[in-house]
Parts: sequence; C-alpha cells; structure tokens
Amino acid sequence: MFFRNIRLSYLKLLRVLEIIWLVLTNVISDWFTDTRIYRLFRRAKSKEEVHRRSTQARIRAMIEDLGPTFVKFGQILADRPDLVSEKLRRELKKLQAAARPFDNDIAMQLVEEELGGPIDVFFESFHPTCIASASIGQVYTGILRSGESVVIKIQRPGIYSKIKIDLILMKVLASKLARAYPELASLNILSFVDEFGELVMKEMNYHHEANNILRFKDLMKDEPSFYAPKVYNEFTTKRILIMEKITGIAPDETTKLLEQGYDLNQIALNGCNIILKMILRHGVFHADPHPGNIFILPGNRICFIDYGMV
Repeated sequence: MFFRNIRLSYLKLLRVLEIIWLVLTNVISDWFTDTRIYRLFRRAKSKEEVHRRSTQARIRAMIEDLGPTFVKFGQILADRPDLVSEKLRRELKKLQAAARPFDNDIAMQLVEEELGGPIDVFFESFHPTCIASASIGQVYTGILRSGESVVIKIQRPGIYSKIKIDLILMKVLASKLARAYPELASLNILSFVDEFGELVMKEMNYHHEANNILRFKDLMKDEPSFYAPKVYNEFTTKRILIMEKITGIAPDETTKLLEQGYDLNQIALNGCNIILKMILRHGVFHADPHPGNIFILPGNRICFIDYGMV
C-alpha cells in the first residue's frame, strides 16, 4: 500500500508537470504569434496562415493537447450553455466531431491482443485506417468472416491510468475553485466533476457499453423510429467493441438530408419522442446525444451510437 501510494503520487506529479508544460507552451506560442517579429518572419505567407486564433480556439487547441480526459470534459461542456459562453460552446463542438488519432499500427496490435489472434483469422477484410477518432477510442471498419460489415472500436492505449490521475487532479482543482470562488456554488462544480468521473470510468469498459446497447434495443423495441446497432458480443472485450456498421446522415447535415428527401420536422419530432420516452417512461437515457453520435436512417428513423454514457 505504501509503495503504491508513492507510485501514484509520482505519477500525479508527472501529470501535473505535463499539464503545466502544455498550458505554458500554448500560452507562449499564442503570445509569440501575436508579436511583430513573428509577423515579419511570416510576411510571405497568406493572411489565413498568420491569422490570430480567437481565445476560444486557443482553449479548444489546449484541451486537445491535454489529452482524452479534458477532451471528453470539453465535449460535455459543449452541450452545457448554463456553464460556458455560446462562442466557447461553438468551438468546443469541434471536439465532438473528431479527436487526434493515435497510430493505426498500434491499434492493429491492440485488436489482435484483445481478440487473441491475427486479424485475418476473424476478419475477411479490415481497413487499416481509422474512420473516426474520439476521446477514449478509435473506430475502424471491416468485414467479419461471416460476411457482416462492422465497425471496430478500440480503446486508446494506456488511457485508464492517465484518466484516473486526471480525474483526481480535476477533483482537487474543482475543490480549490469552489473554496476560492463561492459564487460557483450555484453550479455545484464538485458534483459535476464527480458525476463526470463516474461516467468516464464506466465508458472505459466496453462491456458496459455493449450491455447498454442491448438494454436500449429491448426497452425501445416498440418504437419504430428508433434504431440501435447490432452488437457482436462474442468479439467484445473490455477494450474492444464490434458493432454493426451503420450508414446514415448526421442530423446537422440538413442540406444533405433535404436533398435526399428526408423530413426535418418529422426527424425532430421523432428525436423528441425518443428522448422523452427514454427519460419519462424508462428512466434511462442516452447521455451524450451530440451530432457525432447520431445517424438519420431512411424513413426518418434515428440511430444512436456510442452508449458509453447513459
């Protein structure tokens, strides 16, 4: 216990130093790009290349540098107009579309480790480039030996210990902020961080997400406008999740939806109906329903993906 506490303290110190370094690096970099010297060196470049980033853009870039815990926190804040300004919310929304990917070769190794054998034993084909990268996992496409098209969600390497340390640091920071600024009491920032930590820790277990999908498929089986992807439990582990590949349109791609004959009013009604049924009838709901986690399917049906936060 003693040595474990020493190791944890050491890792926390390293992470604190890393966070301080990243924050200072971003601040100094942005300060330097505003100086006359920098502009003289970049005179030959286009106006777009030397354009000064907004404060909101700088915050979003810094959050990306800080890693998956902070990216996930930023994604949640993007849907909280009661906590952040509209300008910052719009910038944080970009974190919901994609996160910086990790190396595809590492992902292939992780898939083989989790499945316990070479990829070609389980897949007829496997596309080696990720189609999406989120705060906790990365997504690939493939075809199973049974001929079914699937998406493969693989967890980022080494993420568990990093997130655990980040959550401890965030809780300490939230406690200090609550004491230093009593006006934050109305936001209940400590409870917000606690709830966030609980959700994130659950999200790192893909068995939990697979069970959530199966639960919603059962709860919403009589709702024709709702669809959830099929889960392949025989290939699912704590760090890898294999699901049916869904082909649809994101709800914020309204021009594309209209061009293909979808009814935007009906989509909105279906979405409200589904969410209200989840909350009021079943008492359990999808807790991360941003456009990156929703597909619109033919017949104005709505397919939710990413059930890590429920």
